[in-house]
Amino acid sequence: VPTIDAGVFQAEGASLCYVATEIVEGWPLSALIHDQKRLTIESCYNIIEDICSALDYVHSQGLSHGAIR
Repeated sequence: VPTIDAGVFQAEGASLCYVATEIVEGWPLSALIHDQKRLTIESCYNIIEDICSALDYVHSQGLSHGAIR
């Protein structure tokens, strides 16, 4: 995903790092769960594997997701 901006935001004595990227088109996981009501074990495994792979890559670059550390 192309990066638009990155930097450090100062707020109330704290430094907050951020990275702004382009919006990625697609469906949120919540929509998939709502539409299908029940996912197969294989679907769950594939989703979790994709999420873990993405987080592993981000962490290997010295970054962290804002809500997952």
